[in-house]
Amino acid sequence: MVGVVALLLAFSGVTATAASAKGPQTPSSVVLEVQTYNLYFGADLNPLFDPEADIIAAASAIYAEMQASRIPDRVRAAADLIAADRADLVGLQEVSLWRSAPAALGAGGIAPTAPLETDYDALALLLEDLEELGTPYQVAVANTNFSNETFPLPVVTPEGLRVAAFTDSDVILVRS
Repeated sequence: MVGVVALLLAFSGVTATAASAKGPQTPSSVVLEVQTYNLYFGADLNPLFDPEADIIAAASAIYAEMQASRIPDRVRAAADLIAADRADLVGLQEVSLWRSAPAALGAGGIAPTAPLETDYDALALLLEDLEELGTPYQVAVANTNFSNETFPLPVVTPEGLRVAAFTDSDVILVRS
């Protein structure tokens, strides 16, 4: 047992000597304030993945849920928090872009009758709100997680039949 203790003491001395040979540890001269927010996509997409789902009914319910989620109000609340804290970097999850167009039923199925137009662009809204609050940010990097822009889904809305496309991204903002 005495041999084990002596070995541990000897090893401890070697470690301490090796650490002090590297020189004193100094803190970094760069300090960044970082925040992260989940903006919430606006709807639960799980009904689309149910093999028994009626795709039009599921997509319509998702589109209605998104509209009821009050994206502009939620984005403004996030902008208020970001502007108050003035972080150098802000990581954003579930940054949504929702687009739709009027549609009609034809021989080939349901198709848009006009180009897709933006319903809600959470990133654009956030950047506008931050600018208005006097705390401008710019996009450092954005990553698209998924999008159905190339295959919009039919939705029934109070205004009539439409096709809807959604894109989910993660974004990092840097304070200007």
